[in-house]
Amino acid sequence: MNPFDKLKGINAPREIKIVKESTLERLIKLNRELESEITIPDDWYWEIHEFRLKLYDQISKRAGDYDVQDISNLTTALSFEESKNQRTRGAYIGGLLSLLTEKNHKLNKETTLEIDLNGREFPYLLFACKYVDTLKISNVKGDYVGSNIARNNGNAGAIFFDNMEGNWVGSGIAYDGNAGIISFNDLKGNWVGSNIARNNGNARVISFNNGKGDNVGSRIARDNGKCNILDKEGKYSSKIKQFIEMQRQKYQNINELNKDIQEFIGSLK
Repeated sequence: MNPFDKLKGINAPREIKIVKESTLERLIKLNRELESEITIPDDWYWEIHEFRLKLYDQISKRAGDYDVQDISNLTTALSFEESKNQRTRGAYIGGLLSLLTEKNHKLNKETTLEIDLNGREFPYLLFACKYVDTLKISNVKGDYVGSNIARNNGNAGAIFFDNMEGNWVGSGIAYDGNAGIISFNDLKGNWVGSNIARNNGNARVISFNNGKGDNVGSRIARDNGKCNILDKEGKYSSKIKQFIEMQRQKYQNINELNKDIQEFIGSLK
């Protein structure tokens, strides 16, 4: 018997197709890795600069190419998953946005991120994000959402919170940093929008409309901080909504965005 008879009928080697990992799959995988590798301490407010450097360095080395829609898709996907490290997960989203914003600035482009989670929870979403152009967060539940954006020498153009529920939402924005417009509309929670523009920070317009909770908008612009216009009664809410709609329709570079914000502030005085 020919020992090779058993091999009869075997076809020639087939071409192996390599399935390329999608951007979303890659970013989800990196989140899981970073949640295990990096822990942000409970006394994070003293160490924001240090942990942000470490986290952003890992993101820049391992995230690869992505755009603002990828960040939005990732946030939606992660909102359906259990998180082992909520603080790191939220700061990871913030790091992706901050690094993309810096990259786009070099191309003289403005970056706009819109997130709507339809009432799902995402505590610490965008936690301590250093650089933001235009950011709109809607229908998100969870503590510390959008907190400490532009803190520690960071910068934010316009930030809009709408229909949120959680404590400390939007707190600490522009703490030792800068922000143009910060708008809170229909929020429920304690300490919402507190401690903004403290410690030599600056926020040009802060507006609250229909906020429910204790200490909403407290401790603003303390310790040599500055705020040009503080609206706690929703006096400018309709004008701010118009400005939001205008921003949605425009694709502009960062210089035009800053000019728009400055003109808008002037119209409120």
